[in-house]
Amino acid sequence: MLAHIAIKDFAIIEHTELELETGMTALTGETGAGKSILLDALGLLLGDRANSNTVRQGAKKADITAQFTIQHLPGILNWLEENDYDADGDCIIRRVVSSEGKSRSYINGHPVPLQTTRLLGAKLVEIHGQHEHQSLTQRATQQNLLDQYADNAPSITELEALFSHWKAAHEQHVALQATLEERDQRIETLRYQVQEMEGLDLTNEVIQSLEREHARLANLEKLLAQGQAASTLLYESDHSAHSLLARAEHCLQDIGQLDDQLAPIQELVASALVHTQEAANTLTDYLSQADMDAGTFMHVEQQLRTLHDLANKHKVPLEMLDQKRAELITELDKLDAIEQDIDSAMAAVTFLTKEYLALAKSLSIKRSEAAKRFGKEITDIMQTLNMTGGQLVVSVTHHPDKPFTSTGLDQIELLVSANPGQSPMPLSKVASGGELSRISLAIQMVAHRYSSVPTLIFDEVDAGIGGATAASVGKLLRTLGESCQVLCVTHLPQVAAQSHHHIKVDKTVKPGATQTGLETLTEQKRIEEIARMLGGEEITQQTRSHAAEMLAKTTP
Repeated sequence: MLAHIAIKDFAIIEHTELELETGMTALTGETGAGKSILLDALGLLLGDRANSNTVRQGAKKADITAQFTIQHLPGILNWLEENDYDADGDCIIRRVVSSEGKSRSYINGHPVPLQTTRLLGAKLVEIHGQHEHQSLTQRATQQNLLDQYADNAPSITELEALFSHWKAAHEQHVALQATLEERDQRIETLRYQVQEMEGLDLTNEVIQSLEREHARLANLEKLLAQGQAASTLLYESDHSAHSLLARAEHCLQDIGQLDDQLAPIQELVASALVHTQEAANTLTDYLSQADMDAGTFMHVEQQLRTLHDLANKHKVPLEMLDQKRAELITELDKLDAIEQDIDSAMAAVTFLTKEYLALAKSLSIKRSEAAKRFGKEITDIMQTLNMTGGQLVVSVTHHPDKPFTSTGLDQIELLVSANPGQSPMPLSKVASGGELSRISLAIQMVAHRYSSVPTLIFDEVDAGIGGATAASVGKLLRTLGESCQVLCVTHLPQVAAQSHHHIKVDKTVKPGATQTGLETLTEQKRIEEIARMLGGEEITQQTRSHAAEMLAKTTP
């Protein structure tokens, strides 16, 4: 429960602190005093967005801290422990918002993201606004209320997982069916494309070899001309290198006997002569072969043109052709096997459909059984809210032929008969705001019995009612306060008189500033406040006596 809250420089509050108790606490004050300001501060603390009015004018930052007693809330204690937020029977949440708009949140002194604070706040406090009953007209809200009442969370979690698997299998089957319709044409195209590459060696090594060969053959005329010239200079002419070296060797032989130092020189010339002869012979062979290669140039050029045309056709670089062929063959194999894949996907869809329908039907039965109890409990409470003879019926209609959803195949609708003899109609058709407000309160009374949230806050949910009905609402809230902490912003004295504790909101106007304060009232001050609520600005002894009588009649 919320045990303590400290508010500094928030909105028009300069500084205030409150100790809060178990049971029902009423928050009252004159119109315009800011009765909802404590709720606004709590909302900001627990994750609401800050706005331009968050920080009190002239202050640097708004600072709100709340202490929650949680020693009897094992779920929250475990959550804090799992997230390494130390707790010793208490949980302290703090939110600081600067005038520049920067915000920081803390849980037990640990800085945390705002989303984390929201998660924890939802476990600690439920805030029901004065217009919240309007959301009850939405079918999603109505379904959530029934499922919470029936404790259907495990079944819904299981159904959500099954729906996710079914959806994935269904989408795969649809995609395969769409592919099947285009398969034959695609297979024909792929087979033609693969056939075009059939017999071609598309490896990078072969392609590079062809490119080098093409470059050589493209310069064959030059190779032959220059090669022949070199052959003539080496061997064929009268003044060739071979002839000149032969003469030089002969001269060295003649004089070699005269000086031993010439022997090594003769050997070098003889060696050069041999190498020249070998070079000439090898060049002759090369020129002979090159002359024969002249006819292969067109063939090599045609091969390269074919490869370039394929690369352009498939929009890939020349060196990626081999990889592209592998991809085409892989796709062709998959398309050839698609019928088997479709059969497997269809089998999965059939199995998951059967499982989903069975689970959705089981969930629907649980909802239908819970709907009777839920409707009866709310109807019983309606009798105490000046709606004698009225009833609430929870309609659960199962639609197995409708599209699957993650929450089942049920249409859930709250039907209301506000007066005896009237046929139940959809809650959205209830014209009276007061009736809708009372029905909303009755629903919350029942729903909270199955909720673990320790603190409930009601912000003028008694709007549109008065008299004996208001007294009944007050008694209901007081009864609710016996099982959890209830904070109720109200303008009705009949409701405020039923509370276990009473906080008054005062607004003080000073030169250049307006401030709001919160005060926990003593018994005597409660009489004065309830008298003010009964009689307006002028409080008479009669209204004081009436107020005292109302408090005296409060259920102990």
